[in-house]
Amino acid sequence: MDVERWRRVKEIYSTAMERAEPERSSYISESCSDDPELADEIRRLVNASVEDDFLEDPSSFISEILPGGRGPQFAAGDVLAKRFVIRRFVARGGMGEVYAAFDNELREEVALKTVRPEIARIERFIQQFKNEVQRARIIGSEYVCRVYDLFTHEAEDAEPQVFLTMELLEGETLAERISRRGAFDARAGIDLLRQVSEGLAAAHREGVVHGDLKPSNIMLAKRDDGGETPKITDFGLAAQGAGNSGPVLVGAGTPAFMAPEQLASGAPSKAADLYSFGLIALRVFGRKERPADPKAAALRLKDVPGRFRQALAACLEWEAQKRPESAESVAVELEEARTPFGTRRVLLAGLLSGAAATVAGVHYYPNLREWAGVRSEHRPRLAVIPFMAEGGSPEYFAAAVTEEISMALARGAPGLVVIGRDTMSRYRDSKRNGGEIAAQLKAGYVVTGGVRRAGGRLSVGVRLAEGSGRELWSRTFEGDERQVLRIRDEAARELARRLRVEAPSLAQAGSAPVLASMSGHDLYWQGRYFWRTRTDRGVQSSIEFFQKAVAEEPGLAEAHAGLADGWAVAAERGLWPAGVALAEAKKAALAAVRLNERMAEGHVSLAQVTSLYDRDYSKAEDEFRRALALEPDLAAAHQWYGYMLAKLRRFGEAELHARRALESEPLSVPANANLATKAYYASEHDTCISQCRKVMALEPALVWPRPVIALVFAQKGLRSEAEREWEGMSAEAARHPLAVRMRAEMHGIFGEYREARALGTQLAEERTKRAFPASWVASAMAAARDTNEAYQWMERAFDEYDAFLSLVDIYPSFATVRSDPRYHGLLVRLGLRRKA
Repeated sequence: MDVERWRRVKEIYSTAMERAEPERSSYISESCSDDPELADEIRRLVNASVEDDFLEDPSSFISEILPGGRGPQFAAGDVLAKRFVIRRFVARGGMGEVYAAFDNELREEVALKTVRPEIARIERFIQQFKNEVQRARIIGSEYVCRVYDLFTHEAEDAEPQVFLTMELLEGETLAERISRRGAFDARAGIDLLRQVSEGLAAAHREGVVHGDLKPSNIMLAKRDDGGETPKITDFGLAAQGAGNSGPVLVGAGTPAFMAPEQLASGAPSKAADLYSFGLIALRVFGRKERPADPKAAALRLKDVPGRFRQALAACLEWEAQKRPESAESVAVELEEARTPFGTRRVLLAGLLSGAAATVAGVHYYPNLREWAGVRSEHRPRLAVIPFMAEGGSPEYFAAAVTEEISMALARGAPGLVVIGRDTMSRYRDSKRNGGEIAAQLKAGYVVTGGVRRAGGRLSVGVRLAEGSGRELWSRTFEGDERQVLRIRDEAARELARRLRVEAPSLAQAGSAPVLASMSGHDLYWQGRYFWRTRTDRGVQSSIEFFQKAVAEEPGLAEAHAGLADGWAVAAERGLWPAGVALAEAKKAALAAVRLNERMAEGHVSLAQVTSLYDRDYSKAEDEFRRALALEPDLAAAHQWYGYMLAKLRRFGEAELHARRALESEPLSVPANANLATKAYYASEHDTCISQCRKVMALEPALVWPRPVIALVFAQKGLRSEAEREWEGMSAEAARHPLAVRMRAEMHGIFGEYREARALGTQLAEERTKRAFPASWVASAMAAARDTNEAYQWMERAFDEYDAFLSLVDIYPSFATVRSDPRYHGLLVRLGLRRKA
């Protein structure tokens, strides 16, 4: 049966199934009056559908009516395309056969999927395969089976054999698992579906639809650690991409899991994929048949959260336009809907009773979001405005006392939201009064004060007021300057008492140590003061002060954590050779955690360096979770964890962490920039533009926000708007290597590859005179479609521990190099993919 004949079978079959007997038989006879054999084949399909086997997975039935032998075509040891050594036969499907093989060129295990000769003979279908494979290759998600390439094996005594290479997965399909074990429990089922929805979202972002999403196309792949990861298979192989109108390939769509409009027209779409996803979810929770009203069935599911039922019901709307706008939004909803199954209540009770979560107990919580959902809207917000330095006291010391009190409250009073230090430092020289600041930050309460340090004595005046300006309490704390930590704890405890919030973990009076010497802490506080400036000079100065602090007081864990952060940022900005700087950062982070395992900042520092230097994202994630178990509101942990999750294409989780960071740091430039860049990577154009505008308002001197907006306009095809953004830049900013790189990227979007390459060459020459990441040159060359040059620069970037290179799987300009055979190996080395 050729492809055109199969299309006719499918069309007549779909219409016949909508009719009752005897009208169905009459319709088949009339439609196939010129071809009695075709009528017999369709009747066989209809009869098979009565038992639901064909509706579940028609591949085995198709393999019977399509020509071809029943035995495997190839045997172990056969070599295809002078490169792939067959290891074993795996399975047979409607399109062909699947084998495990070894790729002698890339030295890794792969899967081969053959294309039936009757399909391969038709040139337009082979071209369609090439187009779809090219698109499928750019899907970057750990929940999608990777597609590598399309090859042809030339045999002397047989037709050329066309085959695909893809990621080799060991395990069983979701259909097999359900058949073997039955329905999933609520926790496992929701977790599985959330992962599948993220894989679907990753494909849809690249404009690729599936068209045949079903349990047998979801593999539960075994991991090295003994766990399983769901992998959607056959993306881009079962259907045309979104927006195309050519013929659909054999195997496009399985009736039991098709959307109403797809059953009617056969045309796949993103909305149809969502409907199929909803039907799969019903199957996961034990609905073995396709209900007459799937939406109602979703709403009647038991033992799952109401929010999950609503999200699922939305996918199962009969009319496509009423379904969710994107799989991304479904993934976010499912992530939010995941319940703690008792763990959140346990942790919250522990926090309110003063029992802090232990580092060893972090893994008890299945997912951070299950307990980190202690949202700010139900807790009073407190703004601690930078204290005044009085009587000639050092500015850095007044800032240190302010931050110490703020951090003590943030850690010790979980019923309170303390606005973060990055945001509050913006008010250090502000002329605004407390009421104005409270209104801008939506704070119900404001703390102000003054610090006087002279002759070895310390005086700290603290005032608490409502956001309206009405003073509630004030007191001056005095003592020897070496008692600064005791004064900090006493002031924080009194503030918590006046605010009527529990703070049992704050140190009791007299329990904080009296410092033997102020010198080590003074050096640390100066380092932190310069760190807050966020400038290159400030970062370099902070490293110098943190180093002196560590030398003066080796047991000061906070100084080690600060030093780790300083070195990490120096590496990322190119202020120091990255390999050297990251090695120093790791040493300092490990020391911080060793000295104080319960200090959240140390775990954040270690997480950062683990991801950048060790390229071990699993261990980095463990450290981020440890930090957030210790301090759930720590903005830096949410910000950097979200940034790392974006690299892994876990955009739904990344956004939630980015927004959690902004709850306590609404005016932080890094926190706002994090959300802006995440939106850019995820092609969320409107969010990206609005966030970039906000960053520009917070820090007008930054180079990158305006070019990012220009790139977004370019991606939307709005050339004049994009050019207007470039015109708004100063001449100096436009000459910055970062801006030059992004200009090359814009030329690439508009197909101006010669101009893009000229700018890439300019960057390569400029790099001999000044330091900036090698990956910037690679990005420009990728935009110019100069793949080999791009890979040369990416290799250089890899050797240099270039942080921007870790964005290769999500940054838009690198999409042009993802179809290259070298790409998968690069991702493996970067830690962004497991070795196949």
